[in-house]
Amino acid sequence: MRSWTHARSILAMAATVIVVLVTACGGVSDQGVGDDTVDPDAQPELMDPDGLVAHHKFLLPAPDDEVLPYLDEPVDEGVIVIVEHDGSDARVVWAGLGCRIAPEVEVTGDQDGVVVAIDRGPRAVEDCDSVEDFFAVDLIFRDELQAAPVTGRIR
Repeated sequence: MRSWTHARSILAMAATVIVVLVTACGGVSDQGVGDDTVDPDAQPELMDPDGLVAHHKFLLPAPDDEVLPYLDEPVDEGVIVIVEHDGSDARVVWAGLGCRIAPEVEVTGDQDGVVVAIDRGPRAVEDCDSVEDFFAVDLIFRDELQAAPVTGRIR
């Protein structure tokens, strides 16, 4: 009888530890380890380690009429740069899933001009529509860079 009581107290203690751990960790989440989801309130981020950008504005998603009339080539897995668009020095456009609302955009300089690297970002929801949207960021550079060539890439 004593071993049964001892086993029950061990099980009760283990259950208590599990409840405490789940509660301390914020409950059960649908974000598994290593999955590609993020807080739906996440914000896009512009990283500018060289201080090249004076001002930027994200268009997430970008309205079709703000992108389609200016495209000279398809936007598929790459990035397209539309130079001098509506008061910006460059509009950088990429395609991505509509639930990827928190891209990271890194702007750096090299010997050929300005390089914009896009990380489309994690998905804000686990299940998202497979239809891609256009996303864009308008960039205004420091005065001395306003005529610099701009290239873009997905990282």
